[in-house]
Amino acid sequence: LLSETDNGSKQRSGIETSETASYSIESHNLELVTSWKKRIKDTLDRVEKLKLKEEGITGNTAKEVEKSKSNQQKSNLTNYELDVLVRSSLLTSGIFLPWSDAKVKKYNFSPTQKFVDPDGALKLSQKQIAKFHKWARPSEIIAMRSCSTQQKTIKMVHTISPYTIKQYCVSDCSFIAGLCISAAYERRLKRQLVSSLIYPQDSNGMPIYNPKGIYMVKLWLNGVARRVIVDDYLPVDKKGNLLCSHTVAIGGNKDKLLELWVPILEKAYLKLCGGYDFPGSNSGVDLFSLTGWIPERVFFPKDNNNVQDFETPIERCWDKIYSASSYNDALITMATKDLTEEEASRVGIFVNHAYAVLRIVHTSNGSRLLQLKNPWGRSGWNGKYSPQDKSTWADVNLKRELGYDADTASNCDDGVFWISWTDVTIYFRNIQISWNPELFSCKKVAHALWKADVGPTDDSFNVSENPQYIVTLSKDAIQNNATLWILLSRHVTKQEQDGCEAKDFLAAHIHRIHRPEQRVFYP
Repeated sequence: LLSETDNGSKQRSGIETSETASYSIESHNLELVTSWKKRIKDTLDRVEKLKLKEEGITGNTAKEVEKSKSNQQKSNLTNYELDVLVRSSLLTSGIFLPWSDAKVKKYNFSPTQKFVDPDGALKLSQKQIAKFHKWARPSEIIAMRSCSTQQKTIKMVHTISPYTIKQYCVSDCSFIAGLCISAAYERRLKRQLVSSLIYPQDSNGMPIYNPKGIYMVKLWLNGVARRVIVDDYLPVDKKGNLLCSHTVAIGGNKDKLLELWVPILEKAYLKLCGGYDFPGSNSGVDLFSLTGWIPERVFFPKDNNNVQDFETPIERCWDKIYSASSYNDALITMATKDLTEEEASRVGIFVNHAYAVLRIVHTSNGSRLLQLKNPWGRSGWNGKYSPQDKSTWADVNLKRELGYDADTASNCDDGVFWISWTDVTIYFRNIQISWNPELFSCKKVAHALWKADVGPTDDSFNVSENPQYIVTLSKDAIQNNATLWILLSRHVTKQEQDGCEAKDFLAAHIHRIHRPEQRVFYP
């Protein structure tokens, strides 16, 4: 999954720690796998041993790694693929082994002392540094706030809602937009999507506040779901205000309730990404890490009369997102164009910013509308269908159909607004659609190492020397007009996160086949 800032060039990755020099594989010959496998395993064992000791976990750490690989082996992965996954478990901010449900059940969430992440504090963003006072635990944060002690409450989850989420001091609008739409999905359908990612949990599978300050989060990275372990230290200012994304209590309870699910999920994700000084991404990438749902980026045509191969006609775009929304098959976000500051300010949207799509409606009077949320939790759209557009909202039937009151919205700036499909195509550049994996009847995953020196230096005209994969469709699949989706996911590496040149190219190839059912599906 390439970020928007990735130039798509072939790169290499490697592993290096304070104890070991970089290991590079000089040949793709599998006879050499045994030797470097032992090196990597020994390195992981040493680092993981120190880490697990701090977490309050005892036992042979070599077995921990082997158990992780054993669990993945059940998915019919080859030894070569397992080595690729283990190799890509080490990032700048720690070791992130593949997820295991059995491991979670045995995990010690009650160490003898309050947990402190042995990987250290995350690097802060410049906006955080300007206001930073200290790292504080939830009990300290609530004590710093002005309300009386009897009224203060700490909860992991008070309510799962997109309307209370607010991005703050971190440039991760793509992740928070994805979190907003995931929360909207869970709230609307009563299906756990984001709340199921945080441990420990109660008997109903809901995450709970842990006084010992240790949490495990399930996120997808480098080919598989992985476990990310974080403590509950959060950055705050002198008044106990969180300097990270959080929820905003409704009804004037800002200082009385501290809800943790948003800051803990954000901290876990940014730990994977190297810190709060996150440079930004796109919501397809972030939603894949958060949910494992299959991303698709849809570009609007620059010229409706001359649609390029990588672009999608406007009407087809609408059909696709409207169908997906109607059947609850997808999570949808949008990114704005590179507008001038003057134009962006005039219409009330932000340049190169991600927005969550909460609703898509085709009204009885023929209007095609989208309800969007700005992850900042403020500053909505100023154009047609905005709260300021009194003439449009004079239509009582429209207000009733949408359940919307413009006057109330004017007095409560939460960044949620309605916008017409026509204006979306003018001010937004693309749509990020993350499809529910349950739509796909078949799945095949392959993990491989692609060395930078394999294939021609410039493969613009010759790709025959690059690694090749053959996909064969059965007669049944062909007769049923099966749709083949291919997702290429490039593994992130420690060296790359450290700003060095990556030395190996790690790639995951995910093949999925969808057999259309009665519902309308737009591949």
